[in-house]
Order: sequence, then structure tokens, then C-alpha cells
Amino acid sequence: MSEDIIVRCAPLPGSIRGFTCKKNDLYIIIIREDLDDIQRLNTYEHELNHILNGDYDSGVSADMIEVISHQ
Repeated sequence: MSEDIIVRCAPLPGSIRGFTCKKNDLYIIIIREDLDDIQRLNTYEHELNHILNGDYDSGVSADMIEVISHQ
């Protein structure tokens, strides 16, 4: 995998634990700052799996990707 990944913690609204943005070959994973260490790791792994699965290049909506990933 030649893409770069940056991880940052930040305040996020509601129940959002994290999300990832892609620009060219750069992925930025944002993780909710008030999660405990285990929740942060789980969120990071969830977001990393989206990257490794090629979800950002699939053309499938984010809502559908989440439905599929939680099955």
C-alpha cells in the first residue's frame, strides 16, 4: 500500500466515533477525542479496514458501506 495515512483526534458531534477522508493518495483518519484507549483503537481499526478494503474507491455510498461492514 503506497498511500499515506494521518491520524488525528478531534471533537466530533453526536455519536460519531470517527471518519476518514481521502485526497489523492492521502487518507486522514479523524477519531473522536473523548473516547477511551480501547474505543480509539477499535475506531482506528474500523477506519483502517475501510482503507484496506478499497471502500473509498468503490463508488458505493458511505451509508451502504457502513451497513455492509457491520454485518
